[in-house]
Amino acid sequence: MSKFASQRGDTAVSFIYTARQLSKRIKTSCANANHKKFTFYGLQDLSRYSSDLCLQLMQLNRINPRSKMEADARRLLLSKARGTLDAIVSLFAEVDDIIGFSPGVIEEIGDLMEKEDRLLAGLQKSDNERFKDLR
Repeated sequence: MSKFASQRGDTAVSFIYTARQLSKRIKTSCANANHKKFTFYGLQDLSRYSSDLCLQLMQLNRINPRSKMEADARRLLLSKARGTLDAIVSLFAEVDDIIGFSPGVIEEIGDLMEKEDRLLAGLQKSDNERFKDLR
C-alpha cells in the first residue's frame, strides 16, 4: 500500500543515496573553489574520500551475511565507512579554515554529513541486532 510522501521514512539503502549526494556536493564545491592553488592541500583528498565512502557503502550493501565470517566482513566495511566519514568531517573543517567555503555550502554539506552519520549509526545498530545469532 502506498503512503503519502510526508509519511514515508528512510529506505533500507538511503545511506548510499545520502553518501552519493554528499560526494556530489563536495566535488562541486571543490571544483567551484576559487583558490585553485589549494587543490593539493586537501581538495583532492576530500574528493577522493567522498568517493571512497560511496564505494565502501556499495560493497557493504552487497554482503548478505549467512555466516559469522560474512557478518564480520560487513561490520569491518561499516567501521571503515564510518572512519572515512570521520576523515571527511575533519578534512572538510581543515579545508574550510584555509579556503573559507560559503556559509550555504558549509550548512548543506554539514547537514549531509550529520544525516549520513545518523544513518550509519542506525545501520550498525540494526546489523548488530540482525546478525547476533549467526554462527
